[in-house]
Amino acid sequence: MCFILIIITMRLKFMGGGGTDIALMFTFIYCARKVSFCRVAKYTIGETSFLVAFIIISSFLGIIDNYMETGARFRQYVGFRYALFGPAFLFNVTLLLIYIRKMEISWKEIVIVSLADIFLYIWTDSRLSFGLTLLALLFAIIAKYKWKYFNQKHWWYWLVVFSFAICAFISFIMTVRYDSGNEFLKNLNRFLGGRLSLGQTSLMKYGVNMWGQNIEWVGNGLDIYGRRSTEAYLYVDCLYIQLLQHYGIVFLGLIIVLLTSMMGVCYKHGNYYLLIIFGFIAAHCILDDSSWQLYYNTFWLAVGTMLMHRNNKLFSQDMEIK
Repeated sequence: MCFILIIITMRLKFMGGGGTDIALMFTFIYCARKVSFCRVAKYTIGETSFLVAFIIISSFLGIIDNYMETGARFRQYVGFRYALFGPAFLFNVTLLLIYIRKMEISWKEIVIVSLADIFLYIWTDSRLSFGLTLLALLFAIIAKYKWKYFNQKHWWYWLVVFSFAICAFISFIMTVRYDSGNEFLKNLNRFLGGRLSLGQTSLMKYGVNMWGQNIEWVGNGLDIYGRRSTEAYLYVDCLYIQLLQHYGIVFLGLIIVLLTSMMGVCYKHGNYYLLIIFGFIAAHCILDDSSWQLYYNTFWLAVGTMLMHRNNKLFSQDMEIK
């Protein structure tokens, strides 16, 4: 399946669009199938934490630029090219820490991550990453003292197994049925930063096909030279809508089947930590596409390990509660 996904993404590259980085991501997933995900996670936590802290401190010291947005929402980019990038890195580190430490996560670690999340929210006003990071920490606290409950097969785990399919369906229905005349949807759209109306506009403008198309959305982020685009803003933050339009119906369907199969393996073998963590990622994808990139979501590498080595020693080692 990885080969098919690589072919689809490279097809867009040949059409003049992006795709190389995503094709390489699937290559990494396949090549990392024999590598312990716990080893990868530990390394990523240390490296990402150091680099994010270094970038933020450098931005406040004036070593690198700290771009700011003014207007209805005041947001600092804290050294990154967009306000959401720093919180996305922290969200990834938080989930990795929870998976590695599991029940043995300490209150010191929880407090440090919570404070980092709060300060990033104050600086960047990134509500989604802030809320989901706190929810993930809340799960870690509950599981720390009530693991006997989570270590049993519950009916609601099946909702988590199908969370990517459920979230994709909700995203599509909410976007298609958005109506500015509906007071509830109008207020929800405003709270979500216009994501529903922008997604609907993109669907109407570009449509959907089986194999994808080259679409260049225009967002608020800066380019590599620190410049903001002067074109009219139209960006789809919802990953499910983005994959549907950019890569096509076949690609999105294969991704959902792949991830649902992986989560089914997690459920079957009792890897409930990883199952619930991917549930958080599925929810995150509704309103933010950053989880699509490997550097914002290390857990993509766990897919290969779970699906291709479900019965060997490597799989058992990554399942251990440490």
